[in-house]
Amino acid sequence: MHADNWLPLKKNIVRPDNRLLRLLDENTFQELAPYLEILTLPNGHVLAASGGVQDHLYFPVSCVLNIQGELADGSTAELTAISRNGFLGASALTGVRMPWGRVTAVHGGQLARVRSSIAATILRRAPKVLDEMLRYVVFSMHLMSLSLICQRHHSLDQRLARWLSGMMFLSRDHRLDVTHDQLGRYLGVRREGISETMKGFEVAGLLVSTRGHLEVVDAARLRARACGCLDEGRDTFMRFFPSHSLTHPLSQHAAPMGVRYERRYADVG
Repeated sequence: MHADNWLPLKKNIVRPDNRLLRLLDENTFQELAPYLEILTLPNGHVLAASGGVQDHLYFPVSCVLNIQGELADGSTAELTAISRNGFLGASALTGVRMPWGRVTAVHGGQLARVRSSIAATILRRAPKVLDEMLRYVVFSMHLMSLSLICQRHHSLDQRLARWLSGMMFLSRDHRLDVTHDQLGRYLGVRREGISETMKGFEVAGLLVSTRGHLEVVDAARLRARACGCLDEGRDTFMRFFPSHSLTHPLSQHAAPMGVRYERRYADVG
């Protein structure tokens, strides 16, 4: 999408529903608002390809961004996902223009951005928010480490159940528009492996899927199949941000994030 698709906000507008933007005091937000731009991203939109240089801060509002590492031969794997609880572009905030990984809107929706040079100037007057952003960066690094360990020690069945359950929570929707090829790129496996595992989930009555679309029909049983990394990520978030609640109704099908299952740490190698 071209830059002119980004729509600038106006003063006195209701602020975007991003946790960090909501933490800004009213005066600081009104100072930042004229420089914020907002765009609605479709599912699967590539916000940045590997090697691109970042010069904006991005604040997901209703979309979910998937950050992937990519090797020279085109192999990919998910590093982390970012929703309305966080932001993207920490290195740009420091003035260091580092290259991106591959950034994809795995769940379409609204995204706000602001040039990092402008954000750095304004946010210096909001030290509490800067502290929260720093905490989010450290939290994200923990999730990346957890993702690497998960890929090494857990089965594809567990990892896919974790990914789908986590994405359902981040997107606040039990319906996801994602292809088997995309899932393979996110999990770093061949599409055929995803298709076989998804077929097993369907036979077990956990979800139904059509080409490029799936709907979770038994969130509790799907989550019970996930490895312990799902709860580990949730628990870590609560340690970093104890005042922020992670509970909300996903749908009549969904289990609350506070529910734990006996096989939470099953098969951790």
